[in-house]
Amino acid sequence: MRPDSNAQAFRKLKDDIGENPAQFLDRPLRSDGELPLMIRDRIKGIDRLAVLHAYRAVERKLQRGKDIQNLPDSVDPDALDFYEHDIEPGRQRVLDALDARQQYLEEHGERNLPDWTAEERRERAVKLYEGSGKNERSTEEESLSASQKLARMRSERGEA
Repeated sequence: MRPDSNAQAFRKLKDDIGENPAQFLDRPLRSDGELPLMIRDRIKGIDRLAVLHAYRAVERKLQRGKDIQNLPDSVDPDALDFYEHDIEPGRQRVLDALDARQQYLEEHGERNLPDWTAEERRERAVKLYEGSGKNERSTEEESLSASQKLARMRSERGEA
């Protein structure tokens, strides 16, 4: 369970970056070793380093490893490496995905969208998707049965 101070800090992040990373990150991981789609897709969609750093801070702040607040006074929490050895099993995958995204952004640059709200960015994404033509085929395919889809694929490949 998160301490109340975390909830307060997460609300401030929402004011700063327009979203609360804990909304995506505070979820159980899948047992098959893959990240849940919501976490994976959101990390892949991060387009600014400031947002990425906020996600990393929240992932660490969620206190999935040793409880920093319950350490003896003689232990310096900064001297301990919580996030490589003592995190909840599998959470390193989230940090690895964030590291990979950071590397991508540093190599390719940040997407420089104007100061659009989250709603404006969503509307832009919907317009781009609708204009791509993918939408028309996917709705057509959704109405087909599996055998109809298979027959279509075979005919497209020239099979009988």
